[in-house]
Amino acid sequence: MDRRLKQKQVARIIGVRQTSICEWETGKLSPSAEFLPKVICFLGYDPRPEPQTFGQRLARLRQDRGLSQRQLAEFVGIDPVTLRGWECGRHGVGKRHSQRLKLLLPNLYPF
Repeated sequence: MDRRLKQKQVARIIGVRQTSICEWETGKLSPSAEFLPKVICFLGYDPRPEPQTFGQRLARLRQDRGLSQRQLAEFVGIDPVTLRGWECGRHGVGKRHSQRLKLLLPNLYPF
């Protein structure tokens, strides 16, 4: 896609610094969850690969909402380390916590 926009213009549209756009383009950094919805809207498609595991789907839906791991962990009532463990597939989600996840991320189940 070539819109002939300068990095400065894209940065203004997405709401980040020009250096962020440069770092994303070079692969030094990826957009944080906060900016990912705006990036997807700007591009007109989601550049991320399709999730293959429950943890990947959880991370993707969290990012789609623009939530950090800390924010989602607070909502669910867990430590962010536990959420990272779910997203990495180190351990599963218990019934009590899955109910809270369903409230915020109804498309998470079934996977």
